[in-house]
Amino acid sequence: MDREGEGRTVRAASHVAVMVSVVALVALPAAGENRASATVKIVVRVRPSLSVESASPVVDAGTVDKGDVSASLGFRVKANAGQVALSVAASDLYKADEPGTVVVMPLRLKASAGARIEASSASPAGGSDAVAPFEGPDRIGAFPALRSRRILFAGSQDHRFDQDVAVNLSWQSADARQPPGDYGGRVSLTAMLMP
Repeated sequence: MDREGEGRTVRAASHVAVMVSVVALVALPAAGENRASATVKIVVRVRPSLSVESASPVVDAGTVDKGDVSASLGFRVKANAGQVALSVAASDLYKADEPGTVVVMPLRLKASAGARIEASSASPAGGSDAVAPFEGPDRIGAFPALRSRRILFAGSQDHRFDQDVAVNLSWQSADARQPPGDYGGRVSLTAMLMP
């Protein structure tokens, strides 16, 4: 054989030897003799979730001549927390649902009675009273209102609050000569997640 042929043969043999070496190196980690790993901590923040819905947009509290009229207003409160602070804002009841009417006296919110807040499967935390006294002025749209103190409720569900809530309020008609007609006002329930 000539040298040129030998050179080719030698080169071919060296390529085979290199290929075998590479295959052998790739096979080593699969055998488990050389291994490395890293661990990463994953963090996810779950945002607070809170909603309040009214059971009905309008509540008919009935008819009154003189004296007190009471109403129970239904709400649904949902939160991804076990405790929720609830407060109420309520207005007087104005003739024709017009708070700007100054000619006719409204039916006054019985503020001294406070707002009774009752949840279907929750109770006031720490054994506090379910009646929230009214503390100061507020507004619900165009309606002047009073805002109650917050009451912290603890639900019986595990780390969530999904409750029907009833708000019980009273208004009074002090005058038997109150002009007839429909009187309207506004009530709102505010829920707050506590840290």
